[in-house]
Amino acid sequence: RLLEKICTVEERAHLPQTALGRAQAWAAKEAVAKTLGTGFWQVGVEWTDVRLGSDWSVELAGRAREVAGPCRVELEFCEDGEYLIATALRWST
Repeated sequence: RLLEKICTVEERAHLPQTALGRAQAWAAKEAVAKTLGTGFWQVGVEWTDVRLGSDWSVELAGRAREVAGPCRVELEFCEDGEYLIATALRWST
């Protein structure tokens, strides 16, 4: 049910339905929101405004796109024992 709350129908169709896949989706969206300097909800950014591709590419939509302006976002994941770390890097274009 987590993915139903934070992902679009399109994302749910291609993201891994495993515990690791759900953790990656959550961590990726949180990391991207941090690059916006807003987090979620503070200026109307919704979870589904950060859209993840099957290759973990990022597309911004809605309020997230407005806040970010023209940019490119890349994700990196690292596992450290029990921990998953997602890093998002955002460049203005």
